[in-house]
Amino acid sequence: TTDLGATEEEECVCVSDPNKVQVGQGCVCKKGMFVAGTTCKSCTAGHFIGTLGASVCSPCPQGSTTSAAVGLEQCHAMCVRCPVWARDDG
Repeated sequence: TTDLGATEEEECVCVSDPNKVQVGQGCVCKKGMFVAGTTCKSCTAGHFIGTLGASVCSPCPQGSTTSAAVGLEQCHAMCVRCPVWARDDG
């Protein structure tokens, strides 16, 4: 581990790959990252992953999105108020 004083396994970064954390005797991808071959990659916008070592990102629920989510709780509402010139409210 490179994080001295870590209190949880998820805080122990593997020396061999900073995108992985130590779990037991092995290393798995950090939350928010999925396994792609031998490397870890981040989920794309609108997707999330919340479990260590997962290999598939899930889409955010309808009506929400994210730029880089770790877990479902980080997907947020997509509501954006239109500028006055673009509104059709009479």
